[in-house]
Amino acid sequence: MAGKGFKNFLSKEGLMKRLIIILCIFLNFISCARAQEFDPQPLKNEILGLEQQIKEARTESEKYTGGLIKALLDSRIQILEHTKAMLEQRLTAGNYRVKINYTVEGKEYAPHANKNELLNKLETEALRIVQEMEKVQEEADQYSGGLVQVMKLSTVATHQQQLAMLDMKRCALIYDIPLFTFEEGSTAPAKSPTVPAEESLAEIDSMFEVKLTGKHVFEANYSDHLGFNLLLINHTEKDIKAVQGVLIFTDLFDSEILKVRITLEEDVPAGRTVKDNDHSMKLNRFTPEHNRLKTIDTKNLKVQFEVHGIIFKDGSTIKR
Repeated sequence: MAGKGFKNFLSKEGLMKRLIIILCIFLNFISCARAQEFDPQPLKNEILGLEQQIKEARTESEKYTGGLIKALLDSRIQILEHTKAMLEQRLTAGNYRVKINYTVEGKEYAPHANKNELLNKLETEALRIVQEMEKVQEEADQYSGGLVQVMKLSTVATHQQQLAMLDMKRCALIYDIPLFTFEEGSTAPAKSPTVPAEESLAEIDSMFEVKLTGKHVFEANYSDHLGFNLLLINHTEKDIKAVQGVLIFTDLFDSEILKVRITLEEDVPAGRTVKDNDHSMKLNRFTPEHNRLKTIDTKNLKVQFEVHGIIFKDGSTIKR
């Protein structure tokens, strides 16, 4: 009886039944696999976009041999490359159906429960930075060179760096990758490396002082100009290459007369004072503030200098 059952198992009919069973199991496996099929295209699109950004940033960085702008561009490139490597790891794991488990402080990493809320905050912050960056870029395009353009381009590079960091956080949230610099609920980008966080505005203003020792009226290009005799005082321990800020003129009662934006491209050694008589403003006789500033006696005039930016000779900078 047992021999007869064994013969039936080896028969064509038995073999066909076994093939049908194996085929059904195989088709069921394929169906389940397809149900959980990994879609690599979104990750590939992200990586292609990052590669293009890296290429453009490298091209821009190669225009500089050193300085603040190059440092910011190179920092941005590092952030973009880190994001790209992070996504490439996720793509490779998905292609090979490998599950990646992350451990944070000895515990298995769990994706953020408020992912959509955090993504919305990141998007809002990125939009704000883009709008600021476009505005500064438009201002920079008005110049063909000089300190003002350099400072504005460095601000643009800082915004680009901030956007690269926000994009890395966005990718980490979307693809459930722990980012150890990411603080839940916080979307504010890191402060620019050129601005010491511990320094208040008052401390920045105290680094550089401008004193008015005299003023005079002269004619240039068929218009009256008001020239200033200034003393530039460096209260820091580093040599200064250039300063940008606002001269605020007031009377003896501290009533404001006029604000004048000024860029001082003078070398001022650490702890030293330098004379500067090269600055002036065009006067408009129909503007009461101009007439008041023109006629008031220097001894009755008070001047405050609001520092907006300092470039030191060692390449470091301070921004308001």
